[in-house]
Amino acid sequence: MVTFVFFQYPFCPRVASGLMLFEMSTPALATFKILQFLGLEATPLYRIARVLFAVLFFIFRLALGIPLTIGWYSDMYDLTQDPRREVHSA
Repeated sequence: MVTFVFFQYPFCPRVASGLMLFEMSTPALATFKILQFLGLEATPLYRIARVLFAVLFFIFRLALGIPLTIGWYSDMYDLTQDPRREVHSA
């Protein structure tokens, strides 16, 4: 996941790469939902997947995601307010 953030610039915008980190909790979510559908809620794997989802969700969507999103909106607001800044691509 470090590659998404640091090594794809300018080929993939850094903001989009950072926002891809939001998806780190998705595999754990899919795992526990599939186990729930199969009626395997009493298994240790189900409990592990639920806890892992909660931890990953908190880390990547809340602890990292909110500051990344606020930073992006702040940059976009600055672009609209300062006529000297130029919008550019790679």
